[in-house]
Amino acid sequence: MQHPSVTVLMTEDDPGQAFLIKQYLEETTFKAQDIVHLSDGQELLDYLCRKGTYEKRERHQAIVILLDIQMPRLDGFETLKQIKSDQRMRVLPVIMLTTSQSQAEIAHCYRLGCNAYVTKPLELNQFMQTIQRLGHFLKTAQWKTDAWE
Repeated sequence: MQHPSVTVLMTEDDPGQAFLIKQYLEETTFKAQDIVHLSDGQELLDYLCRKGTYEKRERHQAIVILLDIQMPRLDGFETLKQIKSDQRMRVLPVIMLTTSQSQAEIAHCYRLGCNAYVTKPLELNQFMQTIQRLGHFLKTAQWKTDAWE
């Protein structure tokens, strides 16, 4: 069965981590054009709502959002809250991808509606393995989110 092409919206303010996440996802059969790097929550919302520079972006068959918590302008909590409170966007799968292991923050993200919470390990080899496992999951899961656009 052919899976729809999945576009990963990676929302990460740290350029070094964004580079590594993209590199490791590409090692799991993602193509570079399947990964869109957005630097904070406001940029993600602009992308989803086709505002500003994203006004004419292409439609996607399937979108999965990787969302960091600590970001400038609009943090991951507020971004997640806005996505999941929007009638159309709430169907989009949001995976929190962050270094925080705080049980309170994890519980808060699930209360706000995240679909999964993945902790980024600090050690490089474990970080690579975590992202590659996540990439395999994203590629093999069934995603169809185009109806929201």
